[in-house]
Amino acid sequence: MLLKFKLTDYNTNDIIRIIREWTDLDRSTLGKNINKSEHTIKNYEIGKSNYTVLFFNYINRKLWSYFICGLQWLFSSATGNVLI
Repeated sequence: MLLKFKLTDYNTNDIIRIIREWTDLDRSTLGKNINKSEHTIKNYEIGKSNYTVLFFNYINRKLWSYFICGLQWLFSSATGNVLI
């Protein structure tokens, strides 16, 4: 599965919500899978809390089984794209 995010088109809260929805997980289940509380996931999604690129890599490792091929993250500073 290859999904493309153009970072300038999304807020970080949109990306975490999209990942959660595409993995068909509710906030509580996602939180349990990545060792975060449901409240923390909600805060990420509403933009109250921020997360880092390292957090994306952590999600990649933890949610591998929810994707057929897993998530592959490529960052391009020139284009502002994130490929998943």
